[in-house]
Amino acid sequence: MTIKLLALPLLLLLAFPALADESEASGAIVVQNHYHPKAGKEQLVLETRLRASAVRKHLGLVVGRVLVREDNVIGQPYVIWEADYPSADARARDLAALDNSESFKAIQQQMGPLLEKFERVIWRVSE
Repeated sequence: MTIKLLALPLLLLLAFPALADESEASGAIVVQNHYHPKAGKEQLVLETRLRASAVRKHLGLVVGRVLVREDNVIGQPYVIWEADYPSADARARDLAALDNSESFKAIQQQMGPLLEKFERVIWRVSE
């Protein structure tokens, strides 16, 4: 009888996956921000993105990583920031913390005039 009772939660999770842990239910995601600087603003965009990462670290958030384009392909971003999150809910909590950060908002204001184009791509990790 005890074994049957212990197996019940596992059977329920197999039958109803939505009852699983939120990180398993919503899946891991990767966020990429693509920065296309205005002509001559490449270094300023990189420096501004690195300052934004420092603010994220200070706030105890996912720092992510900053990628800088190695080749000179027209139409491609010069800087990409990307971060991994265990779930969409984890990313939502991250965004809420940034919304409450005046330091991060100031960096966003500084970045805007430096950019020709900005794109955000959100990926779901498929395993």
